[in-house]
Amino acid sequence: MSKSSLKAIRKFKKAVREFDGSELKIACADVKADFPANCYAPCLSVRNDKYGLVQPITCRVVATIPEIHLARKQGAKITYYDAVIFDDLLIDGKPVYIFRDYNKDLKEKRDKAKDEGNDLLQNLTKHATNSTYGKLCQGLRSKSIYDLKDGYNKPLPYSKISTPYLGMMVTGAIRACLSSAIDAVYSLSKKGYVIYSATTDGLLYKSPLKSIDEAIDMEKLNAKFEGTLLDAFKEEK
Repeated sequence: MSKSSLKAIRKFKKAVREFDGSELKIACADVKADFPANCYAPCLSVRNDKYGLVQPITCRVVATIPEIHLARKQGAKITYYDAVIFDDLLIDGKPVYIFRDYNKDLKEKRDKAKDEGNDLLQNLTKHATNSTYGKLCQGLRSKSIYDLKDGYNKPLPYSKISTPYLGMMVTGAIRACLSSAIDAVYSLSKKGYVIYSATTDGLLYKSPLKSIDEAIDMEKLNAKFEGTLLDAFKEEK
């Protein structure tokens, strides 16, 4: 292993240890993860040609800081092979988040449109927000699209802002948050909670609570999120 790789790995490990959700560095590492045999839902995913993304007990993947942070909390043994970590762009000593102001403005417009019952503007701002991620990842995997003008399928090209590392940070952070939520619900399985499905839209699970009023008051479940990635990210705007 080269000296530059060892240096990057040391820097990456330090970022994992210090991770608390207040700052998300653009970084990834090539790792092997060995989860405990009794781990309910390992947080690291690998792509399978037949089944899509799967979460094996042992895997070698390229993962982000939030994912490896959670993997360690799940008891995984992490072996590092290489790492990449970018220095932050600083202005006045503070890191700059390239799309934060843009997405914050869109969210405010969407919330206002929702309050005013303006469904058209609400959907437009929703799609504009989601398109930021779509454009970051456009063309990174082979895909064809139908060209209405020419009348046949064409390979989807890169967009002007296609950036593998930024796209990876979005998917990695969200996968880690979802896995954190699954862990929180599963920790209550002895009390009767059963998870049926989990996606980025939400979790479907059975609750032992006896009424809708109790189900809406999620204080008991929310307590389980303390110290998880969701708890770390929830204060970030």
